[in-house]
Formats: sequence, C-alpha cells, structure tokens
Amino acid sequence: MAPPNRAQISPNEGNILLAMSAFQSGQCASISAAARIYNVSKATLTRRINGGTTREDYTPTNKKLTNIEEEVLIRDILKLDAQGLSPTISLVREMADTICRAKGIPRVGVKWANNFVKRTPALTIKLGRAYECQRKLCEDPEIIRGWFELVKNTINKYGILPEDTYNFDEAGFQMGQISASKVVTDADRLGRPKQVKPTNTEWVTLIQGACADGSTIPPFLVLKGKEFNHAWFYQSLPSTWTFTVSRNGWTTDRIGLQWIHHFEKHTRQKTVGSKRLLILDNHGSHITPEFRSFCEDNSIVLLWMPPHSSHLLQPLDVGCFGPLKTAFSKQNQDLIRNHIFHVTKVDFITAFKKAFLASFTQANVEAGFRGSGLHPFDPEAVLFHLDPVPRSPSLPLSQESWCTKTPSNTQEVEKQATLIKKRLERHQSSSPTPIVEALRQLAKGAQIMATSAALMQSQVTTLQQANEAMHERRKRKRKAIQSDHALSVAEVQALVVQTHVEAEIREEMLRPKKRISKCSGCGEQGHTIRTCRNRE
Repeated sequence: MAPPNRAQISPNEGNILLAMSAFQSGQCASISAAARIYNVSKATLTRRINGGTTREDYTPTNKKLTNIEEEVLIRDILKLDAQGLSPTISLVREMADTICRAKGIPRVGVKWANNFVKRTPALTIKLGRAYECQRKLCEDPEIIRGWFELVKNTINKYGILPEDTYNFDEAGFQMGQISASKVVTDADRLGRPKQVKPTNTEWVTLIQGACADGSTIPPFLVLKGKEFNHAWFYQSLPSTWTFTVSRNGWTTDRIGLQWIHHFEKHTRQKTVGSKRLLILDNHGSHITPEFRSFCEDNSIVLLWMPPHSSHLLQPLDVGCFGPLKTAFSKQNQDLIRNHIFHVTKVDFITAFKKAFLASFTQANVEAGFRGSGLHPFDPEAVLFHLDPVPRSPSLPLSQESWCTKTPSNTQEVEKQATLIKKRLERHQSSSPTPIVEALRQLAKGAQIMATSAALMQSQVTTLQQANEAMHERRKRKRKAIQSDHALSVAEVQALVVQTHVEAEIREEMLRPKKRISKCSGCGEQGHTIRTCRNRE
C-alpha cells in the first residue's frame, strides 16, 4: 500500500488517538504502519507517542497566561469598557497579576500589558474622556427610544411643524475663560508651555433658544450684580439682546419666567401652526407653576428630556455651545495678546458678541437638531452611538437540546459531563473524536471559570476594602474645631482626646450621687434602725 500524499494528511485528533492505541496495543507493528493506516503524519504520531501535546494544548515556556486565560482577560476588559469603566494599562497589568497569583506563578513583566494590547486585534489604547456617571447611566437605548416615542406622539397629536419646534438651554461662562490648546513653541523648551489667562472669574449665564429651521432667539444674558450699567448697552449691540442681573450670575426661578416672556415676544409673530413645541431640561426654573401656566396660556407645549441626557438629546449642546465656548476662548486669548489682563463686563460683552455671531450660525443650529435626531426625525442618529446594554445569555431549556460546547456556568458543566458520560457508555471501538472534543471543551470551561473566579475575587476584595474604609469614615464624628492657628495631626488628636476626657468629667459631675442610708436611732451609716445594735 502506497503511503498517502502529505497534502492529504489531516491532523485529526481522533485518528491520532486511534493510531496511538493501535501501535501501543501491538495491532500495528511500527509507527509508520499506524500513521499510514490512520492517515496521520508520522512525525506528529511519533511526537505524541513520546509524550508530546497537541498544538491547542501547547503553551510556550515563556508565556505567563494561556490562550484561554487571555480570552477571559479580554472579555473582562471589554465588559468594563462597555460599562464606561475602561481600564488603564496599569489596571490591565494588575488583572494579569491576579491570574498569575491564583496560579502560583510570578507576575507579568513591566511591558506585558502594552505588548498584550498591541498583539490583540480586539483591543487598542485611546485617550479617555471623563464625563458624569449619571450621564452614562442614562445612555440606555430603552430610555432614549421612549423619549423619541414621546416626541413623535406629541408632534402628531398637536400637528407641530419644524418651524414651530424650539429648544432652549443655559450655558455658563467665566469672563476670563480660556481653553487649553496646542501652541507653537521653542523646540528646546523643557516642560509644557504656559498660557496666561485673564484675572476676572465672574460668572455669566447665557439663556439661549433656537428653532429647528436654523433661526435663533436673541440672547438673554444674566450678569452678576444688583443693578444695571448703561455702559453695557452700547450702540453697536443688537437691539433685541436682553440683559438681567442676579446675585451670583446664575439663573433663578424669577429669571426663568422672564425668559419665557422673552421667548413669547420673539416667536409669536413667527408661529406657523397652532402650537409651539419647546424642548427643555429639568432645571428647577423650567418646571415652576408660573412657568408652566404661562406656556399653557400661550399655546406652548413643553417636553422635558430625560435627566442627564442633554449631551445626547439637546440640540444646543450637540451643535452650538461647544463652538461658542471655543470661539469665546479665542476672543479672550486675543485680549491677552493685547495685554488686557482684567476683563470687565464691557470687555466680556464685546468678546461674547463676536463669539456668538461666529458660532450660532444657521448651519450649526441645523446640525444640532439633526445630531439630536429631532429634525429630520431620526432616532438612529442618537441610538447608533450608544453602547449596547449587555444581556445575560439564556440557558438551555432541556437536556435533549444540549450540544457540545464550552460551558460557561455550573449548570452547563453538569450537562456537558452528563453528555460525555452517555457517549462513553455507547463508545466501543469507534473514533473517540467527539468525546475528546467534549472533554477539551469541559476543561476549557473549567479553566475559564477558574480564571474568572480569580478576577472576581480580586474585585470583591477591592470592594470590601472600599466598604470598610467608607464605614470607618462614617463612624468618625464630624465636629468643628476652633483654632486661631494652623494645627498638626498630633495637635488635633490631642484636642480630641482632651475633649473626650472633659466630656466624661462633666458627665460624672452631673450624674446623681448614690444616697447612703443612716440609722435613725444612733445616726450611724451602714444600717437601719431595725438592725441597729444600739437600739436598746
């Protein structure tokens, strides 16, 4: 019999095991005969008979984590990333060290995490962007779909046109605000170049409205102060711009009511349909009874967005406020270059006017409504950018429907073991490939669960430590300490001990003393007249 062509040799694990069994039991006189009969490679069969392992089970001697352990690590990294908790390189290294510690081997090297990310196609390193955890919690596709369903129903109910669809919001500014930016500097400079900023940090609030057709409502500015200054209203300023003052430059319920009158004044003549739709957030000044009553009386339909979702659903946040603050920062940088280091209210208004006209263009307003999915109405414009919410996989319903695969929990391990047991009972002289594959997947599942358990135990330990630290902080009494000079930790501890001792002394002094009884007959202490010896 001619030997098979090398191209036809298949590295089938079942055939290799049958060939090994035939040679070791004496059915085949030589390794070459066994390899020829079962159509396997002679070199592979020789290596396996001499104790070699399969390619799937082989791990290089210098590799700390197995392929399965790395798969579990990748899965945990992607899970954290989907939750908005993307791990840093140092945290990835700590996770790998946790797996090594559970195996009882030395931890990974200093550059292991960087190399691991580079050789893993599913992972990459990017600059993170911090944002509020409440915003992440509200990025639920179900919540966003509910919002768009509400908008759609409202538009259909009242027959609202795009020309009557408005959004308004507040944005805060510091008069001397500038943003960090890339600059051209000396190539020999050591360290990062510094950017000088103006000294005035007074707060100014802009209340701004815009329409889905790209038009804007005149700005409504809230400045810090008790009274107005005629210098603010210089001739080159548009006559429709409106100013008011507050104690700290922030908006209030009274100012919110003033703005809705401002809105009514500048949109009444422009209204096409019977109703105007005003989309807004849940700020306290937007939900007062006076605010809502005025809107009802003037055919203004209010829609409040879900909390902490303005970065997704607010047209002004999506398309206008970002360019406005960038342009305003550039204006302040121009003042610095002209050696104006203190920004007055007049300087602010001049700079703000240029920034507003440059950023609140029709294109930016339309882009904001388009990006928030409101006009044209397209919920997918927002939903497409949301991270999918992970769902728990459903478990097999019956034993009959179970098939050979890598188990991911104890129930699947039990079903896999039962399946292997039944196949072993039916197996006689047929190929053991299905059983070997089932055993390999069972071992893989056990390794995955062991690795996951090690990572989970590390997380549990970290949470326990954080919980204990929080418990200790809550146990500490918050009491003010008055002192005219700086205090060290030792001095504070001594004051606390002294205060505690003084409190115990006061408590002891206020405690009523125990009354000692006296004999009414002889006047001595320690007994009564009934037990008195001197009674007679």
